[in-house]
Amino acid sequence: MRYGSAYVFGFPFVGKTKLAEAICPELGYVHLSSGELLRARRTVDPAFDKLMKEQGQDNGANVNFDQVREVLEAELKRLASEEPVLDRRRFLFDGVPRTMAQVDLMKRFILPLVGIGPEEKPGVVFLKLASELCIQRGLGRRAQAEAEGVHVRSDDREEVIKARVQRSRESVEDTLNYLIKSEYPVHVIDASKPFDQVLADVKIVLTNSGSAALQDPRSLDIRDLCA
Repeated sequence: MRYGSAYVFGFPFVGKTKLAEAICPELGYVHLSSGELLRARRTVDPAFDKLMKEQGQDNGANVNFDQVREVLEAELKRLASEEPVLDRRRFLFDGVPRTMAQVDLMKRFILPLVGIGPEEKPGVVFLKLASELCIQRGLGRRAQAEAEGVHVRSDDREEVIKARVQRSRESVEDTLNYLIKSEYPVHVIDASKPFDQVLADVKIVLTNSGSAALQDPRSLDIRDLCA
């Protein structure tokens, strides 16, 4: 396997979680979704739920890293109780890091827990998709949930979906630029392709097998990648 652990990165609604859920069982990665872990904690901890509301998670705001760190560490502790040597596992992080500061905080607090040393860097899969298409996907996710009669997330409201994508443009651009300048191995995947093709391209990146239609981020304008 090319990377012991990796980040799936991109705009909200680009399809990070869907992709991670499809690829992790096949490649043996453990999927760690910060958003899903935060939402799960909210359902069993009223005080935590209140804190997330105050921080604006229901409106799509980035929550403090202290809480992200808390749920990630709790999940890693749970996993360690099943298999004490966590560095024998491979991890795919979804939803974190979201900011430049979180890149360094992950390196300081979380990556050592999964056996990644200070000189190592996880792979980065950047799912490239125009912001307007991300908004369309977000609206489509809500419409599908309503049609199927399943739970609609509290932050899957039209005004929140649009605001989340627009608000994230600067942080995604800055974070991607920081990852590239910090020499993280960043792989750009065209997420506008059919899902099966995107999945195949990401598999190639993570397994270092075959060839994918990848773009070298160093040769591209960061603003174009985050348009």
